[in-house]
Amino acid sequence: MSGWKSLWALSLILLSHSTLTATFQISCLQYPIVVEVSATTVLECQLIPKLEVKDFEVRWTKGSELVHLFRFGQDENMEQNARYKDRTQLFASEFRNGNVSLKLTNVQLEDDGEYKCLVDTPTMDYQDASITLNVASLGKTPSVNLVKYTASGIQLLCESGSWYPMPEVEWKDKEGKNLTQQDPVAVKSKPKSMITVKTYLEVTSSSGNTFSCSMKSERLKRTVSNVFCVPDEFYPRTSSWLYVFLLIFFGTIALIVGLVLFYRKQKRHVRDLAKRPTTKEHIQHMDLNKKLSTDLNNLQTELGKKPELKLVSLACLPSRGWTETHSAEDEFEVPASALPDYLVDSHPMVMSVNIKTYLIYICLIVSYVKVLLTDIFFLSDKIRHLSKTARQRMTAVAVSVTLDNETAHPGLKVSSDQTTVSYTSGDKISTDTDGRFISRVALLGKHGYTSGRHFWAVEVESHVPWDVGIARESVDRQADQPLNPENGYWTIGYDGHKYSANETNPLEISVREKLQRIGIYINYEAGQVLFCDAATFCHLHSFTGPFKGTIYPFFNLPQSGKIVILPSTSIKQLNNCT
Repeated sequence: MSGWKSLWALSLILLSHSTLTATFQISCLQYPIVVEVSATTVLECQLIPKLEVKDFEVRWTKGSELVHLFRFGQDENMEQNARYKDRTQLFASEFRNGNVSLKLTNVQLEDDGEYKCLVDTPTMDYQDASITLNVASLGKTPSVNLVKYTASGIQLLCESGSWYPMPEVEWKDKEGKNLTQQDPVAVKSKPKSMITVKTYLEVTSSSGNTFSCSMKSERLKRTVSNVFCVPDEFYPRTSSWLYVFLLIFFGTIALIVGLVLFYRKQKRHVRDLAKRPTTKEHIQHMDLNKKLSTDLNNLQTELGKKPELKLVSLACLPSRGWTETHSAEDEFEVPASALPDYLVDSHPMVMSVNIKTYLIYICLIVSYVKVLLTDIFFLSDKIRHLSKTARQRMTAVAVSVTLDNETAHPGLKVSSDQTTVSYTSGDKISTDTDGRFISRVALLGKHGYTSGRHFWAVEVESHVPWDVGIARESVDRQADQPLNPENGYWTIGYDGHKYSANETNPLEISVREKLQRIGIYINYEAGQVLFCDAATFCHLHSFTGPFKGTIYPFFNLPQSGKIVILPSTSIKQLNNCT
């Protein structure tokens, strides 16, 4: 009996073991995997219990797309989506441990989403599990620039590209107070593509001088930021002449309204005059009245009564300078001075002359207002002009820049006084120094700066391309790199058609007339570079970014023409004439 019990117990153990090994599960990470663009990641999944995967079918999919297929002991990716070609791999050495994780290289934005791992065996039902991949891209360091003057202050633009997904954007002042005024604008060419983020901030003189723009990736938990400093002299200030102008303007408007009302009143008066009798009609009435009075007196005489009849004056004559009642003998002896003004025969002509005079006055006033409105639009166009204080501070630190012939491209020629550089297609200078520009037709100034404020101006030609500004001493002079701050250049340029600020994303500069003189002002400690029209001191563009090491004046002539550096004495004379 005990032998049967032992056999029955052994049977239960074997049956239990076969039941346990007849099923399995797939365990994948329950939280999303975050990875940057172009990086490599592993979508981790494990069989429970650990089973040999060699003879199993392992299928990775994303929606309806086949990402990777393993069956019959080998990879079968003939139907694999073309986007994943040569970018997926299973860990064959880990199959014996039940590891079915997928390695994905060179991750792209389109890889973002949910993936499914399905495992099928010859003896057991298939199982599947899902895992989420979040792809992110940390954008470039934002650039902050002064965009335009507004009615009350200055509008700043913070811009950064290569983001995914949309970052959190925040403006702060020097004390860390949040100044964000509006939601950022996202610019992208198509879905699942890199985003360029733009955000604006309007500041006034009461907002302070230092502002920071930061952008944070929630997925990567990383932040990039930049700081911009606005000097006090850049803030617009309302001058006293504006109040005088507004007083004159609104006074003129009030005068026009008054003249219009006066003209309408006079016009009504003329209509009333037209309804009244003229002098000829008045005399006819007087003659008729006199004849009737004579007939009445004759009749009274015949009746033996004394002619003492008093007559009431005609209703059409108002009392002015004579009595309302007169005897029959002097009733109609009316002096000319006693006639009212409206009984003068020429009164319509007089009123016509007056109306014409009023119309002339109104036309003159309208012309004056038109001139004033033209001045308003002209002043609004000049709002980019730097203030007198700003011009004085800039020209006060004017320096005389000279050119370094040792850095000049072989196609450039430097004058003997080292203030003029021109493009030459004739004799080439030797390339005996390592410091020359080779791929770019450019050169540097002879003296660099590591501190302080400096200002210089150059003359450029309006029909040939050029670039001017500053550059780090460490720039690569052998390679043709873009002229942007990331490569150590802070410049503006002309390509023969338009003027641009050479940012990471170039910004077009609008001007009324072609530029002939460019002013460059640097504040090393504040990390600022300002460009202006040296002829009118109109602000063109500003860069803000910390400088590292020595910076030098930079000049580029890609095709032809020449650039002339103005002496510091001429720059100060420019300020006096402006």
